[in-house]
Parts: sequence; C-alpha cells; structure tokens
Amino acid sequence: MINEHQWVGILVRPVKYSLKAAVLHIDTGPGLEIKESHVIEMESYAGVSPNKDDQLQNDSVQINSDKNFERLTLNDGKIEFPNWASDNPSILWVLVRAISDTLSRGSSSG
Repeated sequence: MINEHQWVGILVRPVKYSLKAAVLHIDTGPGLEIKESHVIEMESYAGVSPNKDDQLQNDSVQINSDKNFERLTLNDGKIEFPNWASDNPSILWVLVRAISDTLSRGSSSG
C-alpha cells in the first residue's frame, strides 16, 4: 500500500566469510522511506543452510533451537550486525513506506 508503513524482511547470510562486525548500508532511493528513529528487528533464521555445500535440505524449514533476536537502530543509513549474526543466516525486519504524493494515503496504485 502506498503511503502506509509495511514490514519488509531482508535475508542476510554469510557466503564463505564471516559477517563479524559487519555494517549493512541501506539506501532506499526515491519513493521509499525508512525512519531513522524506528527500531529494526533482527532474528536468526534456519530456513536455509549457511553454505550451499552443507548437506542440510534447503527446501524445508530447519528447527532452530538457538533462536536469537535483537532490536537494532538505523544510524545514518547503517546497521551494525550483532556478533551472533556473524556466521548464521538472519532476517532483518525493516519498517518501510512507499511514498507517492499523487495517491491518497492507503490507496493502491493498481
């Protein structure tokens, strides 16, 4: 929905290197807004194997007994990853809003 806040999940996964102390830069471009002051949530995700060489099945959701969750803040378009996310797939939940001055609040573009 245009001009309404919506949660977007971004899957982040290390590929043959660690994401320890990694910083994700987010540039939304024109027409999309992320409020700097809003909390971004990050949780561990076990639905994919950390590496495609692993023997885990990618088609089914894996049970994750070590579920991690953390609230992060966006500062200057950057998010610093927590240490637990360095070697494990994670999902970032970001609250975004598509902006259109020509459509009224909550209306559909199609």
